Amino acid sequence: FSGPNQLSVEEENARELELELGDILSFELPDGTINAQVVSFREVQWESFSPNFFFVFSPGTMAQDNASYLGSFYVPPEQKTQLSELIRKYPTTVFIDVDAVLTQVMEIVQMITQVISYLAILVMIAGLLVLLASLNLLMDERRTEVALLRVIGLSQKRIQHYLTLEMALIGAAAGLVATLFAEFIAAIAAHYLNLSWQWHGLYWWLLTLSMALLCGLIGRYRLRRLWLQAPLQSLRTMD
Repeated sequence: FSGPNQLSVEEENARELELELGDILSFELPDGTINAQVVSFREVQWESFSPNFFFVFSPGTMAQDNASYLGSFYVPPEQKTQLSELIRKYPTTVFIDVDAVLTQVMEIVQMITQVISYLAILVMIAGLLVLLASLNLLMDERRTEVALLRVIGLSQKRIQHYLTLEMALIGAAAGLVATLFAEFIAAIAAHYLNLSWQWHGLYWWLLTLSMALLCGLIGRYRLRRLWLQAPLQSLRTMD
């Protein structure tokens, strides 16, 4: 600021009001009207709890008007009961318990984390159901493939490893998709709640490996009769 009657505006609010540098804004106050020129835009970190507002006037602009004052102080937990006496002594004073605000913020963050976990689990369950359905639909084709592999000389053990690995890779892909979907939902929620988004690296490893292991075991169990069945018997069942 270079003098009185100047104004700094928070940048998002300035975009909404379509303000430009040099614009003159008028503010209707109980003591009269104040005209101030926009001289700067600024970014505000609202989650920092630092005193800041949409509009900041240069010193001296509101010197003749009634004002409210903002301050902060720390009260130990064992002395919070004394605040009631302070409120009775100064009834026009407003006290904001930052601990209560932070507790609510933490509850919101925990709820978002739970939603992410539930979404990932639902996608995992959907992936398992799709896997089971595809195994049932493609059982005849799998039977034919395994029979032909047995005819050309592949052992039961190698076929078993091949099918288990295939199912595990499908499960790993499903785990990656589930985690990606959950991260996408978390990013959207963090954006609209004005929260900082962070990468959940543990979920990527945990969901991918667990889905790979689970699908590998399910596929091994569901397809075990294919490599145990004699090749000739499998070929006779072909259409």
